[in-house]
Amino acid sequence: MATTKIVYSCIARGSTILCSYQTAPTQCSTEAEAAVVLDLMIPDRRLKRHGRCTFHTPNYTFYCVVRKGMVYMCASNPESEKRTNYLFLSDEKKTFMQAGLMDKVSEATSHSLDAVFRNQLAQLTLKHFSIGPSLEILQSDLHEVKITIGQNFDKLMARGENLDYLTAKAKDLESAAESFKVTSNNLEKHGCCSFYRWRILAGVIAGIVLFVVIMFVLWLTGVIRDGPLPWEPELPPIIPLFPPAPPSENN
Repeated sequence: MATTKIVYSCIARGSTILCSYQTAPTQCSTEAEAAVVLDLMIPDRRLKRHGRCTFHTPNYTFYCVVRKGMVYMCASNPESEKRTNYLFLSDEKKTFMQAGLMDKVSEATSHSLDAVFRNQLAQLTLKHFSIGPSLEILQSDLHEVKITIGQNFDKLMARGENLDYLTAKAKDLESAAESFKVTSNNLEKHGCCSFYRWRILAGVIAGIVLFVVIMFVLWLTGVIRDGPLPWEPELPPIIPLFPPAPPSENN
């Protein structure tokens, strides 16, 4: 693993450097390059509320982390390892936030925070000035792995809850479909029984009406009637035109 040498660090608001520290004696050269990098971040649309980026110059590699408009920057040798520099920037941001200086950022001018934060920045920079494979890097990697595993576990749990919810919904729909099927079959049977019941009743009524009509017709025609109708006049007895012959004496 290549050795990481952090030679410069600063905290800026936009393109204004509020506090900086450099281990090498060429302060003006490195800070001038840092100012150029900050100026390049704005037109390049890299100065966002959250994000990180890397810039390469002939002498150094600049690493930047942006949080809520604040830029946390460091410069190290070109062959340095990226994760080591970002580990330093994470410590730098955390220390600056814990120092309670965020309320002074909006009104701060160039290097106005050197008096209150440069010593802490120097301690961090010297701590990471020459760092190779260390326990902190391994712990940082382990912490990232733990966070990733936790996020994946939460996603799996959320998916499991969604699957349980969908399974319960599917069972409810299946039960509702089965109940609907039973109800529809019962209604179908009841409808068929009612249909045939009404047909039988209609047939019986039609038979009764037909029987009454036939009997009435037979009664009117005298087939099943003895005597005239009540409204017909009674006919006189029929007198024969030729009286019957008297019986002979011989008989």
